[in-house]
Amino acid sequence: MPLARHIQDRFVAACPPGWTCEAEAAVIQPATERLLGYAPRADLLLTQVEQGRRVWVELEISRADPVANHAKFATSHLAEPFPAGDTFVSMVSRHVVRGRRNLASHTIALMRMAGMRAFQSFRSE
Repeated sequence: MPLARHIQDRFVAACPPGWTCEAEAAVIQPATERLLGYAPRADLLLTQVEQGRRVWVELEISRADPVANHAKFATSHLAEPFPAGDTFVSMVSRHVVRGRRNLASHTIALMRMAGMRAFQSFRSE
């Protein structure tokens, strides 16, 4: 089983009370997906049932292009702004090379400038 899928399964299995957890979840409307020509999916979508707050977790394990998903979410936010209570969290593996981790981190800053609540977590070397 791939590592990302294992992490998703563990999050779903350990979902805290009052929250729902869904793997590979759509975060924009189908009409916006058709307009953009792509469908961003959160690796994990945690939703607080009572308040409807959502936390999307992006697991950046791939060494290839850890910024591609950041860009998909940021540009989709321009077409369909996310609710103010939504939060994007990117978890970047320490196996992603420093320059690509830094690029992901700087993209988080751009996402914030676009009005998104965005954060990145990674373990330094």
